Amino acid sequence: MKIIRTIESFYPKVHGPANQAFMISSELEKKGIKSPVYTTNFDVERVLRKEKIKNVNVKRFLCKKRIFKYIFSPLMKKALQKKENKKEEFNIIHGHCYRSYQSDIGLKTAHKKGKPFVLSTHGTLLSYKHFVKFPWNLVFELYDLLTFKKTAKRADAVVVNSFQEYKEALKFGIARRKIHLIPVGIDYKQYQTKRKFTNKKTLNLLYVGRITRNRPLMPTLKAIKLINKNNVNKSSKKQVKLTIVGSEVRSSFSGEKGYVYELKRFVLRNGLKSFVQFIPELRKEKLTEQYKKADAFIYPSVYESFGQPILEAAASGLPIICSKVGVAADLFKHKEQKMFITNNPKQISKEIIKLFDSKLRRKISKKNVKIIKREFNWESIIKKYIKLYKSLI
Repeated sequence: MKIIRTIESFYPKVHGPANQAFMISSELEKKGIKSPVYTTNFDVERVLRKEKIKNVNVKRFLCKKRIFKYIFSPLMKKALQKKENKKEEFNIIHGHCYRSYQSDIGLKTAHKKGKPFVLSTHGTLLSYKHFVKFPWNLVFELYDLLTFKKTAKRADAVVVNSFQEYKEALKFGIARRKIHLIPVGIDYKQYQTKRKFTNKKTLNLLYVGRITRNRPLMPTLKAIKLINKNNVNKSSKKQVKLTIVGSEVRSSFSGEKGYVYELKRFVLRNGLKSFVQFIPELRKEKLTEQYKKADAFIYPSVYESFGQPILEAAASGLPIICSKVGVAADLFKHKEQKMFITNNPKQISKEIIKLFDSKLRRKISKKNVKIIKREFNWESIIKKYIKLYKSLI
């Protein structure tokens, strides 16, 4: 079996869809199933046209033109549509992301050759409605109008990563029988650590992710100010420290740049410099150390199709305070785990204060790790993909 995976951008540019595409291909290759990645040179410099990343063959095609995030790579189209000998024939094309040239030509090529096409949405169906304002939202709606949503609707199977995405796919008009809910996996062993759950006066809180106005951290800073200020004259002197790991990212739809500056200015003006630390984006090895040092994780967000940092924090055994977005609703099934927040600093502070209780932290930690091992391990997830592929051939 050979599954060609198409995606608009790939390593060394790191992002959620690229991580997932790589891991699926890598796990398939381990099982003897060929799964090369076809991508472009968009937003990466000095990369090889062909290379092998670990066990995955990657082919990059020149980005000829770009309209917003729609990246034209006609040489990829030519490579996909060429006549192949029997040894080179593919069984399925699996495209990643909707409103993508690479997925569009993947569908066209697969069906032209009488082969199935699978689409992984990665939240690209309706996510724009949550943060793209007029008139930019018309670009998305015009694309859907002109294409009749055919790449999503005519795909033989559509993979979504969370129940939230499942509902969005139905709302978008995709037939229920075509939708397959397969979550993002995680190598949980990389995040495992032996935690000591003791009552402590300082709670170490962690945030990991891109810094953008769509992930509002200001209410969390205000909550920390409330907690530390209210406890300053008490004998307990309970305090909260926050480590923010990530760099500011600005797209056309994420609001004005300068959010990091605003956060740092608030920290300085409110005497929180010794309680809030900013660390630029880290590689996985150093990032896992941050998870291991923390006592709890916080993740405020306007919208997430999945939310990979939530999964990583859960695998690390951290209690998680977050917005009810993406994988959070699927992951947190027990009452103790459900620490959902809004943008209200007082409400956030109440959830944080709960976690000074070491017994509660231990209880949540065990449940988080148990669910990760059972439902989000790559071994069980890749079996679902293989089952899906075989059903389509």
